[in-house]
Amino acid sequence: MIETNSTLQIETPAFCADSVRVLLVYPNSKDVALANLGFQRVHNLLNQISGVECDHYSLPVGWTSDVLELDSSSMLSHEWNWSLDRFDAIAFSISFEPDYLNAALILKYFDIPLERKERSHLHPLVLAGGSAVFINPEPLADCIDAFFIGEGEGLAEPFFKLFSESEFNDARELLEPAAKIPGIYVPQFYHQEYQEDRMVEFKAEPEIVERVERQWVKEGSPDLCTHSVLHDEVSTFKDMSLMEGTRGCIWACR
Repeated sequence: MIETNSTLQIETPAFCADSVRVLLVYPNSKDVALANLGFQRVHNLLNQISGVECDHYSLPVGWTSDVLELDSSSMLSHEWNWSLDRFDAIAFSISFEPDYLNAALILKYFDIPLERKERSHLHPLVLAGGSAVFINPEPLADCIDAFFIGEGEGLAEPFFKLFSESEFNDARELLEPAAKIPGIYVPQFYHQEYQEDRMVEFKAEPEIVERVERQWVKEGSPDLCTHSVLHDEVSTFKDMSLMEGTRGCIWACR
Protein backbone atom coordinates (compact mmCIF):
# COMPACT_ATOMS: atom_id res chain seq x y z
CA MET A 1 0.00 0.00 0.00
CA ILE A 2 1.12 3.57 -0.61
CA GLU A 3 -0.22 6.91 0.51
CA THR A 4 -0.41 9.82 -1.94
CA ASN A 5 -2.38 13.01 -1.54
CA SER A 6 -3.95 11.47 1.62
CA THR A 7 -5.43 8.56 -0.36
CA LEU A 8 -4.46 4.97 0.40
CA GLN A 9 -4.51 2.74 -2.65
CA ILE A 10 -3.20 -0.46 -4.17
CA GLU A 11 0.32 0.30 -5.40
CA THR A 12 0.47 0.71 -9.17
CA PRO A 13 3.37 -0.58 -11.29
CA ALA A 14 6.19 1.64 -12.53
CA PHE A 15 5.16 3.78 -15.46
CA CYS A 16 5.71 2.39 -18.95
CA ALA A 17 6.25 4.87 -21.77
CA ASP A 18 3.85 2.99 -24.04
CA SER A 19 1.04 2.62 -21.51
CA VAL A 20 -2.40 4.11 -22.01
CA ARG A 21 -2.89 6.64 -19.20
CA VAL A 22 -6.51 6.83 -18.06
CA LEU A 23 -8.01 9.34 -15.65
CA LEU A 24 -11.06 7.75 -14.03
CA VAL A 25 -13.46 10.52 -13.00
CA TYR A 26 -16.38 10.35 -10.59
CA PRO A 27 -18.43 13.49 -11.30
CA ASN A 28 -19.20 14.40 -7.72
CA SER A 29 -17.27 15.27 -4.58
CA LYS A 30 -14.47 13.06 -3.30
CA ASP A 31 -16.33 11.88 -0.20
CA VAL A 32 -19.12 10.54 -2.42
CA ALA A 33 -16.74 9.07 -5.01
CA LEU A 34 -14.82 6.95 -2.52
CA ALA A 35 -18.09 5.60 -1.12
CA ASN A 36 -19.08 4.29 -4.56
CA LEU A 37 -18.10 0.66 -5.02
CA GLY A 38 -18.62 0.71 -8.79
CA PHE A 39 -16.08 3.52 -9.12
CA GLN A 40 -13.68 1.61 -6.88
CA ARG A 41 -14.16 -1.53 -8.96
CA VAL A 42 -13.36 0.19 -12.25
CA HIS A 43 -10.22 1.77 -10.81
CA ASN A 44 -8.94 -1.64 -9.74
CA LEU A 45 -10.05 -3.25 -13.00
CA LEU A 46 -8.22 -0.77 -15.23
CA ASN A 47 -5.00 -1.08 -13.27
CA GLN A 48 -5.08 -4.85 -13.80
CA ILE A 49 -5.12 -4.53 -17.61
CA SER A 50 -1.72 -4.89 -19.25
CA GLY A 51 -0.69 -1.67 -20.97
CA VAL A 52 -3.04 0.53 -18.94
CA GLU A 53 -2.31 2.79 -15.97
CA CYS A 54 -5.20 4.50 -14.19
CA ASP A 55 -5.39 7.39 -11.75
CA HIS A 56 -8.61 8.84 -10.37
CA TYR A 57 -10.22 12.24 -9.92
CA SER A 58 -13.28 13.69 -8.23
CA LEU A 59 -14.41 17.15 -7.23
CA PRO A 60 -13.31 18.75 -3.94
CA VAL A 61 -15.27 18.01 -0.77
CA GLY A 62 -17.84 20.76 -0.31
CA TRP A 63 -17.99 21.52 -4.03
CA THR A 64 -21.28 22.88 -5.38
CA SER A 65 -22.42 23.29 -8.97
CA ASP A 66 -22.38 27.10 -8.77
CA VAL A 67 -18.56 27.06 -8.61
CA LEU A 68 -17.38 28.66 -11.86
CA GLU A 69 -13.77 27.50 -11.79
CA LEU A 70 -11.44 25.40 -9.65
CA ASP A 71 -8.06 26.39 -8.27
CA SER A 72 -5.05 24.68 -9.84
CA SER A 73 -4.49 22.25 -6.96
CA SER A 74 -8.06 20.97 -7.31
CA MET A 75 -7.46 20.11 -10.97
CA LEU A 76 -4.73 17.51 -10.44
CA SER A 77 -5.23 13.76 -10.35
CA HIS A 78 -5.46 12.39 -6.83
CA GLU A 79 -2.63 9.84 -6.85
CA TRP A 80 0.02 11.11 -9.25
CA ASN A 81 -0.81 14.84 -9.03
CA TRP A 82 -0.88 15.02 -12.81
CA SER A 83 -2.54 17.63 -14.96
CA LEU A 84 -5.15 16.47 -17.43
CA ASP A 85 -2.98 16.95 -20.52
CA ARG A 86 -0.82 13.99 -19.48
CA PHE A 87 -3.69 11.51 -19.88
CA ASP A 88 -4.78 9.72 -23.04
CA ALA A 89 -8.38 9.26 -21.94
CA ILE A 90 -10.88 10.55 -19.40
CA ALA A 91 -13.33 7.88 -18.26
CA PHE A 92 -16.41 9.04 -16.36
CA SER A 93 -18.02 6.60 -13.94
CA ILE A 94 -21.63 7.79 -13.60
CA SER A 95 -24.06 6.09 -11.24
CA PHE A 96 -26.77 8.76 -11.03
CA GLU A 97 -28.32 10.91 -13.76
CA PRO A 98 -27.94 14.25 -11.88
CA ASP A 99 -24.18 13.73 -12.24
CA TYR A 100 -24.51 14.11 -16.03
CA LEU A 101 -24.51 17.86 -15.40
CA ASN A 102 -21.45 17.56 -13.18
CA ALA A 103 -19.61 15.66 -15.92
CA ALA A 104 -20.30 18.55 -18.29
CA LEU A 105 -19.00 21.02 -15.68
CA ILE A 106 -15.80 19.01 -15.24
CA LEU A 107 -15.14 19.18 -18.98
CA LYS A 108 -15.67 22.94 -18.73
CA TYR A 109 -13.27 23.24 -15.77
CA PHE A 110 -10.59 21.42 -17.77
CA ASP A 111 -11.22 23.54 -20.86
CA ILE A 112 -12.34 20.56 -22.95
CA PRO A 113 -15.02 21.37 -25.55
CA LEU A 114 -18.33 19.92 -24.44
CA GLU A 115 -19.30 18.69 -27.90
CA ARG A 116 -17.09 15.91 -29.20
CA LYS A 117 -17.15 17.30 -32.79
CA GLU A 118 -15.30 20.39 -31.51
CA ARG A 119 -12.45 18.34 -30.00
CA SER A 120 -9.20 17.42 -31.76
CA HIS A 121 -6.21 15.11 -31.34
CA LEU A 122 -4.96 17.57 -28.72
CA HIS A 123 -7.75 16.48 -26.37
CA PRO A 124 -8.02 13.16 -24.52
CA LEU A 125 -10.63 10.62 -25.55
CA VAL A 126 -13.77 11.11 -23.41
CA LEU A 127 -15.44 7.89 -22.26
CA ALA A 128 -18.33 7.09 -19.92
CA GLY A 129 -19.83 4.09 -18.18
CA GLY A 130 -21.77 3.28 -15.04
CA SER A 131 -25.29 2.23 -14.11
CA ALA A 132 -26.90 5.53 -15.15
CA VAL A 133 -25.15 5.49 -18.51
CA PHE A 134 -26.11 1.98 -19.54
CA ILE A 135 -29.77 2.73 -18.76
CA ASN A 136 -29.83 6.05 -20.64
CA PRO A 137 -26.69 7.36 -22.36
CA GLU A 138 -28.47 9.74 -24.74
CA PRO A 139 -28.34 12.96 -22.64
CA LEU A 140 -24.54 12.85 -23.04
CA ALA A 141 -24.42 11.40 -26.57
CA ASP A 142 -23.10 14.63 -28.12
CA CYS A 143 -20.35 14.89 -25.48
CA ILE A 144 -18.92 11.38 -25.15
CA ASP A 145 -16.68 9.61 -27.66
CA ALA A 146 -17.60 6.10 -26.48
CA PHE A 147 -19.95 4.63 -23.88
CA PHE A 148 -19.57 1.34 -22.03
CA ILE A 149 -23.05 -0.21 -22.02
CA GLY A 150 -23.16 -2.80 -19.27
CA GLU A 151 -20.89 -4.08 -16.55
CA GLY A 152 -17.27 -3.02 -16.83
CA GLU A 153 -15.70 -6.42 -16.28
CA GLY A 154 -16.60 -7.60 -19.78
CA LEU A 155 -15.99 -4.29 -21.54
CA ALA A 156 -12.85 -2.65 -20.21
CA GLU A 157 -10.29 -5.23 -21.27
CA PRO A 158 -11.24 -5.57 -24.98
CA PHE A 159 -11.59 -1.81 -25.37
CA PHE A 160 -8.33 -0.86 -23.68
CA LYS A 161 -6.45 -3.75 -25.27
CA LEU A 162 -7.47 -2.29 -28.63
CA PHE A 163 -6.37 1.15 -27.39
CA SER A 164 -2.96 -0.01 -26.15
CA GLU A 165 -2.17 -2.22 -29.17
CA SER A 166 -3.29 0.15 -31.95
CA GLU A 167 -1.12 2.65 -33.78
CA PHE A 168 -2.76 5.98 -34.54
CA ASN A 169 -2.11 9.71 -34.81
CA ASP A 170 -5.43 10.55 -33.16
CA ALA A 171 -7.07 8.26 -30.60
CA ARG A 172 -10.39 8.84 -32.33
CA GLU A 173 -9.14 6.62 -35.14
CA LEU A 174 -9.80 3.59 -32.93
CA LEU A 175 -13.48 4.44 -32.44
CA GLU A 176 -14.65 2.58 -35.54
CA PRO A 177 -13.06 -0.74 -34.55
CA ALA A 178 -14.14 -0.09 -30.95
CA ALA A 179 -17.76 0.25 -32.10
CA LYS A 180 -17.62 -3.40 -33.18
CA ILE A 181 -16.87 -4.57 -29.63
CA PRO A 182 -20.10 -5.86 -28.02
CA GLY A 183 -21.37 -3.27 -25.54
CA ILE A 184 -19.39 -0.30 -26.86
CA TYR A 185 -21.65 2.52 -28.08
CA VAL A 186 -19.93 5.15 -30.24
CA PRO A 187 -22.56 7.86 -30.84
CA GLN A 188 -20.89 9.40 -33.89
CA PHE A 189 -21.86 6.31 -35.92
CA TYR A 190 -25.57 6.63 -35.13
CA HIS A 191 -28.00 9.20 -36.48
CA GLN A 192 -31.40 10.23 -35.17
CA GLU A 193 -34.29 12.13 -36.65
CA TYR A 194 -36.74 14.02 -34.46
CA GLN A 195 -40.18 15.44 -34.99
CA GLU A 196 -40.64 18.12 -32.35
CA ASP A 197 -39.50 16.35 -29.14
CA ARG A 198 -40.00 12.77 -30.36
CA MET A 199 -37.35 10.58 -31.99
CA VAL A 200 -38.81 8.96 -35.11
CA GLU A 201 -35.72 7.26 -36.54
CA PHE A 202 -32.46 5.84 -35.17
CA LYS A 203 -30.05 4.49 -37.78
CA ALA A 204 -26.54 3.07 -37.62
CA GLU A 205 -23.88 3.59 -40.27
CA PRO A 206 -22.94 0.60 -42.47
CA GLU A 207 -20.98 -2.17 -40.70
CA ILE A 208 -21.96 -0.77 -37.29
CA VAL A 209 -24.30 -2.87 -35.16
CA GLU A 210 -27.84 -1.48 -35.22
CA ARG A 211 -28.48 -2.14 -31.54
CA VAL A 212 -25.82 -2.10 -28.82
CA GLU A 213 -26.48 -4.94 -26.38
CA ARG A 214 -25.89 -4.43 -22.68
CA GLN A 215 -23.15 -6.70 -21.33
CA TRP A 216 -23.49 -8.69 -18.11
CA VAL A 217 -21.09 -10.61 -15.90
CA LYS A 218 -22.08 -14.26 -15.65
CA GLU A 219 -23.65 -15.33 -12.37
CA GLY A 220 -21.07 -16.95 -10.13
CA SER A 221 -18.13 -15.22 -11.85
CA PRO A 222 -15.19 -14.37 -9.55
CA ASP A 223 -15.34 -10.89 -11.11
CA LEU A 224 -18.35 -10.23 -8.89
CA CYS A 225 -16.12 -10.21 -5.80
CA THR A 226 -15.66 -6.44 -5.50
CA HIS A 227 -14.13 -4.50 -2.61
CA SER A 228 -12.62 -1.13 -1.75
CA VAL A 229 -9.15 -0.34 -3.09
CA LEU A 230 -9.10 3.39 -2.28
CA HIS A 231 -9.42 4.72 1.26
CA ASP A 232 -9.38 8.26 2.59
CA GLU A 233 -10.42 10.10 5.74
CA VAL A 234 -12.82 12.24 3.70
CA SER A 235 -14.84 9.24 2.47
CA THR A 236 -18.44 8.99 3.65
CA PHE A 237 -17.49 5.50 4.87
CA LYS A 238 -14.04 6.47 6.12
CA ASP A 239 -13.88 3.77 8.80
CA MET A 240 -15.11 0.97 6.56
CA SER A 241 -13.94 -1.18 3.68
CA LEU A 242 -16.75 -1.87 1.23
CA MET A 243 -17.47 -5.32 -0.19
CA GLU A 244 -20.06 -6.36 -2.75
CA GLY A 245 -22.69 -8.77 -1.43
CA THR A 246 -24.99 -8.75 -4.45
CA ARG A 247 -25.06 -6.73 -7.65
CA GLY A 248 -28.16 -4.65 -8.35
CA CYS A 249 -31.62 -5.05 -6.88
CA ILE A 250 -32.73 -8.69 -6.66
CA TRP A 251 -36.27 -7.54 -7.49
CA ALA A 252 -35.07 -5.74 -10.65
CA CYS A 253 -36.73 -2.51 -9.54
CA ARG A 254 -35.65 0.92 -10.76
